[in-house]
Amino acid sequence: MLIALEAATVVFYCSSNNVEVVVVVVVVVVVVVVVVVVVVVVVVVVMVVVVVVVVVVVVVVVVVVVVVVVVVVVVVVVVVLVVVAAAAVVVVVVVVVVAEAVTLDGDRRRAILIATAAAIDEGRGRGGCFIQKVEEK
Repeated sequence: MLIALEAATVVFYCSSNNVEVVVVVVVVVVVVVVVVVVVVVVVVVVMVVVVVVVVVVVVVVVVVVVVVVVVVVVVVVVVVLVVVAAAAVVVVVVVVVVAEAVTLDGDRRRAILIATAAAIDEGRGRGGCFIQKVEEK
């Protein structure tokens, strides 16, 4: 761009009598300046668009990764809770079966059944209705 301006100045001084040459040189300089400005603007716009696209892609990837991690953690916690609950039910059933199978005197057997019923009631959140049924027997 500076070369074009210098050329215009030289042509202007060398041929100041020729108005057509000066007009052509001014037009060329204006065209060169406009082209340079347009190129710079286009490059800046393209760079901004690329940066925005990269930022959006990174944010989307991070959000997807976080969502996947949260879902996996929730699934693992639910599976662990289900396994623990199933194990607790198995333990209670085994205790009830053993208590029924062991030949004990009436009071000791009844105490084991009441304790087992209390554990079942607590696990089910029933507030003691199972114990009442055992005590009624």
